[in-house]
Amino acid sequence: MSKEVILGQNPNSIDAVRKHEETANWPFRDEAVFWYGISEEMDRRFFNGLIYPDGSKVPAPVIAFDDLRNKNTLACYDLFPDEYGILGKITFNTAWYVDEEDKKAWALGRYSQGETLVHEYVHLWQQIGRGLDPFKQSKHGRDTHNKEFVAKAEELGIHPMPVKGIHTRIATPGSPIDILLKDRGIFPPKGAYYKPEEIKINWADWLIGDRKKGRSTLTKWSCGCQNVRVGTKEFHARCTHESCGNVFVKLDGKVHNIYKGK
Repeated sequence: MSKEVILGQNPNSIDAVRKHEETANWPFRDEAVFWYGISEEMDRRFFNGLIYPDGSKVPAPVIAFDDLRNKNTLACYDLFPDEYGILGKITFNTAWYVDEEDKKAWALGRYSQGETLVHEYVHLWQQIGRGLDPFKQSKHGRDTHNKEFVAKAEELGIHPMPVKGIHTRIATPGSPIDILLKDRGIFPPKGAYYKPEEIKINWADWLIGDRKKGRSTLTKWSCGCQNVRVGTKEFHARCTHESCGNVFVKLDGKVHNIYKGK
């Protein structure tokens, strides 16, 4: 049987790819099982839970794992059929995986990875699903994150920066994606809601920093009532607890002033 027959663009072929990923003896088997389960829930809650008059729907994605040769890219989606004729593939960049306790782990944490998956799913929704203003280079230039994309993403709780697409803030507490991830036991890392001003990189990147081979390069900061660890040299944030309100200072063994809240 040819690969074209096995991997043709139909639900049965997608199921065949998924079954292979979830049973094959390879490093990303557990990750495939986990994230296919999450994608099914995203499909039901966010994209295809309603019956649309025209009958169109967002295609179920194939989830892949590959080195995208660019550490700045967390994941990507395929708009056109790949070499096997599969449409709608979402690929996690394996450059962001680390070895942790004999398994593969997303260096920026699973909450960030969940945001990344729904981000790419929104691209599929817009491009080959239900979007009314899908990206076209002749119309949008390099703006793959246009107003329609950002509006749909915000509706689900994530906050991509227009044009660039980076998430400068963590998902809104109580938003659809936040509820889904927490239902699956995935919670934001400590300190995620304290954001430096005017930051223009992904929130998980500045919070967690560069992790290699499971070793953390985080720096501990404190406001007096709690500690957080961040991966940036500078951290300008104030505690939001009503009884505190202090500015965070670095715990580096040196004497620092604690700036009191009002």
